[in-house]
This record gives sequence, C-alpha cells and structure tokens, in this order.
Amino acid sequence: MTVILENLPFLSGKESVVRSVARWHEWATHNEPNNWQDLLDKSDRALEIVGREIAAAKSSAEAAAASLRWQTYDTGRAQMIATLLGIAKRRMQAQPIFAADQGRAIGFIAFGKDAIGGTLKAIPLSHWEAGSMDWDRSILSVADGVQWYGVKILDLFDLESGLGAQLVEEINEPALDENEGTGGPGRPTSLHLVEIEFRRRRDAGQLKASLAGECDHLAAWLKSTHPSRPQMTSKTIQNRIRAEFKSARK
Repeated sequence: MTVILENLPFLSGKESVVRSVARWHEWATHNEPNNWQDLLDKSDRALEIVGREIAAAKSSAEAAAASLRWQTYDTGRAQMIATLLGIAKRRMQAQPIFAADQGRAIGFIAFGKDAIGGTLKAIPLSHWEAGSMDWDRSILSVADGVQWYGVKILDLFDLESGLGAQLVEEINEPALDENEGTGGPGRPTSLHLVEIEFRRRRDAGQLKASLAGECDHLAAWLKSTHPSRPQMTSKTIQNRIRAEFKSARK
C-alpha cells in the first residue's frame, strides 16, 4: 500500500466517531432542522445549562430538581450516541462511494490489528456485519474467536479529494480479479469501482431508464474519473450488473 496509514487523520475515540456520523447526517440532509448534529449540539447545551443550575442551586430541593433534569438529558444523549454508533457500524459494512459532485470518496474505513503486536490493516466489511464492537476498548470481536485490536476509524470526508479515492482503490484492489470477458483469469479490472458508483446512483435514485443507458453512463464515468484504471465497455458492464439493475428497477 502506497498510502502511509500512520499519517492519516483517524478519528480519536468514540465521541469523534459519533460527531463524524452526525456531521455526515448534517451534510446528507442539507442541514435540515433536527439533524443529528443539531440534536447533539442542543443536548450538549442543555446539559451545560443544567450543570450550571446544579452548581448555583440555593437549596437541596433546587439541586435535586436540576439533577433530575440533568439525568433526563444525559439519558437522552446516551440513547443518541448508541444510535449513532449503530449507524457508524452499518456504514463500516458498506463500500465507500465516490461523490462525483464533491470530487471525493465518502464513507468510513476501519483498520485494526488481527493479532496483538500485528500490523495495521483494513478490516473486511463482512467482519463488521458479523462482529460486535466494543467502542470503549476499540476491539471488534467476530465469530470463532477472531478479534481486531486497536480499531481505528477513518472518515474519508476528512481526506484530500484524491487521497480518499486512492485509498479506496488500494484497499479494494483484488489480488486476482475476475475476467472482463476479453482476457484470461487474473486480468485487472475496475469492476469494483463501477459497482460502487452504480450502487451510489441506485441509492440516490439516479439510474437511467434502460440498462444500456446506465452502462453507457458508467463506462463514460470510469473513463473520466479513473482514466489510469483498466477501462470497461458498456457491454461488459451490462453483463456484470444486469441482475442488480433489474432488481433496482422493479
């Protein structure tokens, strides 16, 4: 891997992960009222105000009433944090997308060590699907005793535009890729990049009306966005995403 992992701006702890998810939701909702970022800020302000009320209480009754409000607000914030960490885990299960309008990759990538003293490496998406994350200890536990230690989360939105896309490419680079239909086994392919963009367009409701039209667009997108990567024809892409496209258009 040409990207030096130690130099990347990993999120520092559980609270940073929570804030990053909230910031993403603020961006995704175009800062609509009561997005997660807004709700967290309101919760923090409420706790700060009640904390001052407790400190300034002139009687035990005032202090008890303020403490009860503080507990209510704190419980609500804890529930928000649990929800946002659940969203973070689901985002770790999903392939990052490349937002052409932003010119950057968007998503989370998790790294960890699969043995104590081991080297830092990308955690497979399937391990997040099957695993249980201890956010306080930074350990992801998977089946059969498999564990990832010192888990670090990277928000691709924090990277320079080209670096995020490069990192996603390097992590997803298969050792032996499938054929593109015109070469032998092991021929490099950009299928994973095309699939990421196709699924982003599907989730955003941007698919073309026909499979041919969609694949023409994806072939052109690959050529303009990743000119140095192996190119794919529209016909080849059709053969690869036909079933997914049909399912998406139902």
